[in-house]
Amino acid sequence: MTDAPHHDRPSDEDLVAYLDGELSSDARFRIARAVAEDHELQRRLILLSGGQRPFRDAFAPLLAQAPEDKLKAMLDGLPGPVTPEEAAQPTRHSSNRWKALAAGLALFLAGAGAGWMGSSIVRPALEQPKVATESDDDDWRQSVAAYISLYTSETLASIPDDARAQELEIASVRAKTGLALSPQKLALPDLTLKRAQVLEYDQKPLGQIAYLDPESGPLALCIITGGGPDADKSTEQRLGLNVVYWTKAGRSFMLIGRAAMPRLQNWADEVSGRLSG
Repeated sequence: MTDAPHHDRPSDEDLVAYLDGELSSDARFRIARAVAEDHELQRRLILLSGGQRPFRDAFAPLLAQAPEDKLKAMLDGLPGPVTPEEAAQPTRHSSNRWKALAAGLALFLAGAGAGWMGSSIVRPALEQPKVATESDDDDWRQSVAAYISLYTSETLASIPDDARAQELEIASVRAKTGLALSPQKLALPDLTLKRAQVLEYDQKPLGQIAYLDPESGPLALCIITGGGPDADKSTEQRLGLNVVYWTKAGRSFMLIGRAAMPRLQNWADEVSGRLSG
């Protein structure tokens, strides 16, 4: 195990070890306490958390949604210089141009995904769910989805299940969100609570409670202050993830993960009832 050095302010190396679950219980406790008390350390932790993650896999759903047939038809209608060899093989010429456009489209979508990811770093179904688009008003859910889509089971599995560190982390989220949070209220059936942390979105605190589901992998309960009027639970899909979201008492909530929508809705019903009670 890597142990964080005994100094007042953790280094980037310490924060990366914390994110990767490589610290001893005592070292993790010290890092959690320092992050809870230092706003700049919180920002640095958010930045570092996006460093070594599978970006290509995270934004694969965007490429899957590309209107390929329409784009190919548009491309075939574009004029352009043709060599004698290409003129003799028009089908190959069209295919080459389509491949070039497809490559450009991939780069464009990757750039769009990086932009969404950047916003989350800097500002860190029983019914058929809708598929959300980037034109939706609730940008914070899109930013969270981009962030959570980078999580794998290994991201959370290596974090020690340390009750003392978790209580401190939850206390930090409780202080920022004003909710009466506790390990008991946040415990959910079949899920292992792995971490609680305070992020920031649009200059508002955003609490994230991370769970590990042995069947579907990472899940997160996210809470942001400054929400609108109360709204019942709704469902959607973002970046290949299922989402249940609602608003209560000036706070917006979302439960997000790869679990099947009915399971996600059951957990959302349970935790929302506890947090509103």
